Amino acid sequence: MIPRSTIRMELVLAGLACILPAGVFGQKTAATEAEQRAAREFVQKAGVKPLEESGFQQIFNGQSLEGWDCDPDFWRVEGGVMIGETKPDHQPKQNIFCIWKGGEPADFEFKAQYRLTGTNGNSGIQYRSIERPDVAKWVLQGYQADIDLHQMFTGQIYEERARGFLAMRGQISYVATGKKTRIYRTGR
Repeated sequence: MIPRSTIRMELVLAGLACILPAGVFGQKTAATEAEQRAAREFVQKAGVKPLEESGFQQIFNGQSLEGWDCDPDFWRVEGGVMIGETKPDHQPKQNIFCIWKGGEPADFEFKAQYRLTGTNGNSGIQYRSIERPDVAKWVLQGYQADIDLHQMFTGQIYEERARGFLAMRGQISYVATGKKTRIYRTGR
């Protein structure tokens, strides 16, 4: 889903693997002084030190998109924050992503802080995904941890360009080899 209103997503990332969507973000615009100050405050509150102390490897350097492959019309770095932004008059043709190219991790834990602004927004963080250059550049297929402004989808698992919704909050999905997905409630 691509929202048709202005949305901005700000991320402070630390972890071992990440592929982030730009399909719900947008146009490169100059940030106001207030937006830059808010971004700096967001980074300070995020605090990288606790992540470093817990053994996490940082995958965003806070200064540039070095190690990432994405459309610069939709992605930029400001005030130590990775920003993806769209506007009603500047949308990608389909969901596109900012892809981390810094390695191929095995098992991992991922930590990020994010902020969505605007009136609507549906986004997410792709993981264990594959690139689909047959569709277009920066298009992916795979799992997504959903994030949305109204908290309807945040926390669910979605499979981009495949099975769609796999589990809503409070559900567990199980797929046996060659079988359909079975969904169970967890009681929460």
